[in-house]
Amino acid sequence: MQIKNLLKLTLFTALVFLSGCSSSQQVTSLPNNNEIKVDGDLSDWQDLTNIKNENISFGFKNDEHALYLVMVTNDRSKIMKIMRGGLEVWLEPENSDDKIGIRFPEKPDPGEMMEQFRSQNMPNRDKQKLDEQNQQEKKELDPGMQMFLSKQKELYVLDEEGKVLKSFSIKGDSYAAAIKPYGSFLCYELKIPFGSKPYLSTGLLKDKNSKLSVEFVTGEIETEFDRMPRQEDIEEGRMPPQGPPAGGMPPGGPGMGPGGSGRNMKDRRDNVPMEYSFEILIKK
Repeated sequence: MQIKNLLKLTLFTALVFLSGCSSSQQVTSLPNNNEIKVDGDLSDWQDLTNIKNENISFGFKNDEHALYLVMVTNDRSKIMKIMRGGLEVWLEPENSDDKIGIRFPEKPDPGEMMEQFRSQNMPNRDKQKLDEQNQQEKKELDPGMQMFLSKQKELYVLDEEGKVLKSFSIKGDSYAAAIKPYGSFLCYELKIPFGSKPYLSTGLLKDKNSKLSVEFVTGEIETEFDRMPRQEDIEEGRMPPQGPPAGGMPPGGPGMGPGGSGRNMKDRRDNVPMEYSFEILIKK
């Protein structure tokens, strides 16, 4: 079943690359004719906007009740930034002070994630079977990340200062959200209802061609995550030792090899937050 879903998702991603707008981030929200279900399934979406050379695509639709958006990527670095730093979507209507943010998923506790990682990577038959399955299905998210996603039951609406206005169930009638892995892909969907705060301003529906600024941004990744082994290291049996090697630190400092280059420098670059901004034209 997972393989079928992956093939279907790969097909839609190919369509994204062919039909997406690769240079401009000014996008028109397409009409939603009751076809969007916020369940993390990309098959509801077509005509996505692909960001050139970034392996990530976005889509926007609206009706008179809500704005719907989707993000899909198979970029491992971006997926890990979402998993480790959480994700916020900021929406600011043109000529309005009604800016709101949506936080989903929540940033995980690094200590808890470390414990999950260690407990999952003890040698056992179940892990061996899982590794074989991951290889067949091209590296699904590891079980720790799957468990983290399964615990995401609420989203948080933020004011412009980042303070929580209200929380909502991700399966509610007003707000709704879903984040779902398919093999090496991650699909994120969000529904934002129109109304007064904590909803999206209804003023966007009054003018013929209203504009809305939308920004996707991941949170800062805690330094504890830098010490977590990467999934590819685990699968190939390269679990890093706990603590410094005998005889002190190698040249260049912790995690550095000869010449001052090493994994930690790469991880620091990877820890730069992910940010994408759009100007959305809302159709009545």
